[in-house]
Amino acid sequence: MILLSLLFVNCKSDKKEQDFGAIAKAYFDDKNALDPLGATQNGQSEYNDKLVFEMTDSYRKKFGEVCDKYEKELAGIDVSSLTAEEKIVMKLSNGRFPLLKTY
Repeated sequence: MILLSLLFVNCKSDKKEQDFGAIAKAYFDDKNALDPLGATQNGQSEYNDKLVFEMTDSYRKKFGEVCDKYEKELAGIDVSSLTAEEKIVMKLSNGRFPLLKTY
């Protein structure tokens, strides 16, 4: 998950790639909000005062919604317009979101 986050944040930009970059940035922010301890460990200090309890139904529901959201958004990306680095990120994330929801 950290690998995906780091690669998503380092995306290049042009018209289609801005869409990919915006998705990547939003995913990174949402992932950090869902995992504030991990975010703090990765140097994102705005989450230092947050704590979530992952065993609640509300957390699992939110986590599933985030996975669904990014699975759909990434499915709409034209892979042929991406850079080589972005294509790697797409391959790494392909099929990953349904697996994450089972976590």
